[in-house]
Amino acid sequence: MWLMAASGGGTLVLDQISKVMIGTWMYPGESRPLIPGLLYLTYVKNTGGVFGVFPRSTWVFIVSSLVLLGAFFVAISMARNSPYARFLFSGKLSNLGVGAVVGGALGNLVDRLRFGAVVDFLDFRVWPVFNLADIGIVVGVVALGYHFIFCAQRGEDGEAG
Repeated sequence: MWLMAASGGGTLVLDQISKVMIGTWMYPGESRPLIPGLLYLTYVKNTGGVFGVFPRSTWVFIVSSLVLLGAFFVAISMARNSPYARFLFSGKLSNLGVGAVVGGALGNLVDRLRFGAVVDFLDFRVWPVFNLADIGIVVGVVALGYHFIFCAQRGEDGEAG
């Protein structure tokens, strides 16, 4: 469980620090090349969901985030008593994945509660602008998927061997 807490806390802290830095150094709508032709810092406030779908739906995303986070915490508390919850938290890779997803969800939830929108700033110009919380969520989901497909079925904990 310590790995879950570390990955979640790390994701949340790095996400919030990066957003404070962007908010300090840039104004909304501003874009600066970080690696010209590849990566730009573009300060965007997203009131919708992923890729900006359902704009101005902040409260819907706040409520859904709270429900999903609540479900994670209920599953964590049940881990000692339920074989299904134990399956979710059965290895280092799954703990890392859950932590990253929870940390990312909390990072975006903090933004929605503070600003009414999520601060996005990583811009490859071929993909919608995103942030470190989004990276945490994607990496966490991939780690969980890998764990469920390749490790848990064999009773492994997802460690590289």
